[in-house]
Amino acid sequence: SSRSLAQEFRARFPQLCMGFTGVVTFRNAAAVKEVVREVPMDRILLETDGPYMAPEPCRGRVATPGHVAYVAEGIANIKGLPR
Repeated sequence: SSRSLAQEFRARFPQLCMGFTGVVTFRNAAAVKEVVREVPMDRILLETDGPYMAPEPCRGRVATPGHVAYVAEGIANIKGLPR
């Protein structure tokens, strides 16, 4: 699973940072959200994956660097952090 692969990478490379895109805002992204819950905040990178994979509420449009705030909000929601 995505979660076990992420755990294996983190065990082998303790200083590894993991990047997350607008996928974290998709309703059907349960596997990615599991990984986000496992990764410490200081090891998370925010990405937009432009021009593809625009986050909600921008799906269907070109992803831009300006959408990174939606990625941050999605991660905050997953981790139960205040916005």
